[in-house]
Amino acid sequence: MEVIANAGLGTLATGNSRPFVSPDGQWVAYFRQGRLMKVPVAGGPAIDLAFTDWAGGSWGRNGKILYTRSYNSGLWMVDEHGGDEHMLTTPDTACGELGHWWPQILPDGEHVLFTAYRSPTDQATIEVLTLSTGERKVLLTGGVFGLYVRSGHLLFAVGETIRAARFDLRTLAVTGAGGGGRG
Repeated sequence: MEVIANAGLGTLATGNSRPFVSPDGQWVAYFRQGRLMKVPVAGGPAIDLAFTDWAGGSWGRNGKILYTRSYNSGLWMVDEHGGDEHMLTTPDTACGELGHWWPQILPDGEHVLFTAYRSPTDQATIEVLTLSTGERKVLLTGGVFGLYVRSGHLLFAVGETIRAARFDLRTLAVTGAGGGGRG
């Protein structure tokens, strides 16, 4: 917490939310008062990157930042230096999607985990987006907040429970039982 305070973020109580770190560990991105910001870990002024009134993002090794712009929006992308923002996905409201939340750029830099949020949450899906084609693939239904971890697992929430399922990065598929969501 001390590094974040020295970097000018203050505390989460001052309105900053959902911080995430650049791949090189030199920057912290966060959301504050309708803006996506970044600040150097070593200290210095915050830099405004993009508009958002929601939170949740991921910083890729290619210098691109993915984030959710609003509660009912798809995923957006902006360069780590700011500039033109563009929308990557659009929620399919005909299928009950409310928004695309909690993106995580996978280690290959070409694929993104995200939640296609629906209410009730047992209808939500955790999906993979291929950045070059825009193709979406449902990994499981009934879970939210998917998070890939280096052990080769997909962690996700089902109700008030955190579950894990084996996840193959090569095939982009849940490969083991124990997930508890519906795939």
